Amino acid sequence: MKILKDERGLSLIELLGALAIFGLVAILLSSVLFSISKASTVQGQQVEFQQTANLMVSQIESISKTPGIYQDAQYYGKFTAPDKWKDIHIVKTGADASNPSADDKYASGANKIYVTDINDNDNTKADTYQIKEAGIKIKVLQQKNENDERKTHYGTGNYRDSFSIQTSGIVLFYKEEIEFSKYYDKSTGTWQLEKLLAENSNKVKYSRKFVYSYRDDQKAKGDVPGNGRW
Repeated sequence: MKILKDERGLSLIELLGALAIFGLVAILLSSVLFSISKASTVQGQQVEFQQTANLMVSQIESISKTPGIYQDAQYYGKFTAPDKWKDIHIVKTGADASNPSADDKYASGANKIYVTDINDNDNTKADTYQIKEAGIKIKVLQQKNENDERKTHYGTGNYRDSFSIQTSGIVLFYKEEIEFSKYYDKSTGTWQLEKLLAENSNKVKYSRKFVYSYRDDQKAKGDVPGNGRW
């Protein structure tokens, strides 16, 4: 038998070193794959938020263009009770479609909500929207604007369309709880939206602002009293 004097294998130290390097590479690779997977999940969720918000805003704009919706809701001029004017909108939203009343403005959002118009008493025309992740809630906030947005390029009031009513709002997708009553000004009927978003940035996952307008045609024709200013 011939003995090879220079023959040698891997020593224990070399073997352990190789295993350590392999383990480090595996850990790094796993971290990269996890980061990619997490980024894909977040990106996919953002797309879901955007698509859902787009559909909701599209429906809201469609409702605002419904012929006669303002008159059918008996919104003639300013309400005698100011709070009613501020709080009631032609777009109705809620968490329970079997409940004909809209959710209270301070109520928490829900993972599944409906959107319909104020004249849909039994919610038969309602469309529902839901996010896959059960922990995400949807909430719609609305406010009427009294001429503050109807300005000319020179910053002066535009009286040519003073019979139009403008409503602005926001669709929120958020987690946990938000105390909405903190951000509503009862005296003006408006929301402190920027403050709400800033103070709840860790909870709000996506938001979409919207604006819609509709005309009080009967008031414009002089069929009901009013000075033409909202």
